[in-house]
This record gives sequence, structure tokens and C-alpha cells, in this order.
Amino acid sequence: MTEQTVDEVKSSRRLERILGFIIALILLVGVGGYALAYGLSPASIRNPQHTHSHFRLIVSNSGSVVNFGAAAFQTEYSKDICSAALTKQPIHFHDNISQYGHLHWANMTGGLILKNYGWNFIGGLPDTLGYRFDEGVLPQRVPIHGNSLPTRASGVSYFVYTGTAANHSARSWSNFLNQPLTTFLASSQILDPNEDPATLQADERAVGINDVSGNVVIFVQPAAPTAAQVTAVFASLKPLPESACEG
Repeated sequence: MTEQTVDEVKSSRRLERILGFIIALILLVGVGGYALAYGLSPASIRNPQHTHSHFRLIVSNSGSVVNFGAAAFQTEYSKDICSAALTKQPIHFHDNISQYGHLHWANMTGGLILKNYGWNFIGGLPDTLGYRFDEGVLPQRVPIHGNSLPTRASGVSYFVYTGTAANHSARSWSNFLNQPLTTFLASSQILDPNEDPATLQADERAVGINDVSGNVVIFVQPAAPTAAQVTAVFASLKPLPESACEG
């Protein structure tokens, strides 16, 4: 073997080692990125189960009530479709209606709902609810709707209530953030699920027709609200729509 041939063999082996290193690095980064996306994505986002339930939400931020009917919170959708899978967005408000939220994926927590609109109490990936792993080989990013919720004053605390104007109670902020909303609201259902719908008043019939889990009121302020403040905000809940398909 000539000296030139030896040099060519060494050069070829060196190139093979470099290419092998690059391929291994790419695989390592790919696997690491996949594992990171998986680990930072809640199970309800990784493998979404389609559903269609509703909730009413009021957020009072230092005395100012957030208008979820504003354009910054709204999601457009095809109004000629009535399906549990009519959007790939798990949480939304639409039709310029405030308070009345829609859940299209199961097991959405209060923390995911707030993060979807810009208040992140649960960590995870920035501006991202997580990645879904049920569509093809590559994980698909599920972005938040936007940073729509207003700026909060420094030194505030968070107080959450569920129920109605006539019957409400203070609840655990941690449970609201971390439990599926339907689980969190299970102890404060507006209706008895065994009650005959024919005997219900109009607003109560709408609760059953539209699968409304319940009402959530959040106060963001330095000190707990007074009983009168809580009752007044619950009293401002808007009537529920009676259509069986509200998107």
C-alpha cells in the first residue's frame, strides 16, 4: 500500500467518524427534544380525548371584570358544523359571548385554561399548552390562544369560588389549577343529574342541555373579597344559551 493510499484510508475513516458523530448528535438531539416535549406536556394534551362541555367563568382583576367576549379571547369557527371535533383548539370562547367557555378536550384543568389566555401558573413550555403525540410520527405543538388576560398588580392573591349567587363557596386555588375542571366542579354541580328536565326552570334546562359543568369566579386582589362582593359577581352571570349545539 502506497503512502498516498494510506493517507486516503485514514482520511476516509476520519470522515466516517465525523459523519457518525454528527448522525449520533442529531439522533441524540431529536430523542432528547422528543422526550422533553413529552415530559412537559400534560397527558390531556399528549393524547387528547374529544369531548364537548362548557363552563361559566368570571375573573375580577383588581375590581375590573375581564370581558371574555372581547376579540382577544375569541375563536372563529365554522357555524355549520356541530361536532365534538370542530376545532383543534382544546379551550375557547366564541360568538362574542363573555363568561361562557367551551372545552373540546377532556381533563382540561383550571391551570390550562388560564395559561391558554396568558396567565401561566403551571409551568411547562412557554406559550405552549404542550405537544400532542396522536397525529403522525412527529409531535404537534399546541400553542396557547394568546396573552389576552390583563396585567396584574403586584402583591395580589387569588381567590376562587364556585356555585351560584344563592349558593356558593370558597375553593382551593391549587385544586382549581391542577384538577380537571369537571372534577373540580363535581361537588358544586348546579343541577341534580337525576332530576327530570321537564320540571326545571329555563336556565336550569340550559345547564343540562349544554353540559355545563358549573360556574367559576376568580378574584385577583390583595385581600379576600367580602361576602357582598362575591354575591354581586355571581349575580352578574349571564343566562345560558338553550341551543344543544353551541360550538
